[in-house]
Amino acid sequence: MIPLFEKYNLYISFSGSVTRPNARKVVKSLEAVSKERLLIETDAPDIYPSLLSPGENKLNEPKNLPAIAKIAAKRLGIGFEEFVNHAYNNSLNIFNPILP
Repeated sequence: MIPLFEKYNLYISFSGSVTRPNARKVVKSLEAVSKERLLIETDAPDIYPSLLSPGENKLNEPKNLPAIAKIAAKRLGIGFEEFVNHAYNNSLNIFNPILP
């Protein structure tokens, strides 16, 4: 469905589910999304990412975005900074027109 979504200029966002070791379908989707349509999110408070040291709080929150981005970038085989630059610039494309 990713090509169809992109055909209609939609963005595709990934949350903590992309960090799960057996998330084959999610990773396949991540790989199919063009860099110009890629976003990340926490889906807070749900879908806590699979982290090596998850801490005590099992509710997802914005502070987990860097960990989600790091794992997603690794799964794509690109650098963290490149990944977050794409996600950040895409978020600006969406929200700049509606922000004061």
